[in-house]
Amino acid sequence: MRRHFGLTFSQLLTRVRLEHATELLATTDRPVAEIARACGYHDPSYFARVFTRAKGSSPSGWRAAQR
Repeated sequence: MRRHFGLTFSQLLTRVRLEHATELLATTDRPVAEIARACGYHDPSYFARVFTRAKGSSPSGWRAAQR
């Protein structure tokens, strides 16, 4: 996997999950906790930490900036 994508499986999975999360944040009014679960994160707090580390903003902050 690393040879093809330059990422480990975990990194690729996180990237795919966060792409899905940003799509849901931009196109729906679903709560962040519900989006976290829809993207495979069982703990909304952990999702928020991962999202913030990757995007530089919290999920709700990112959503507000997109509108």
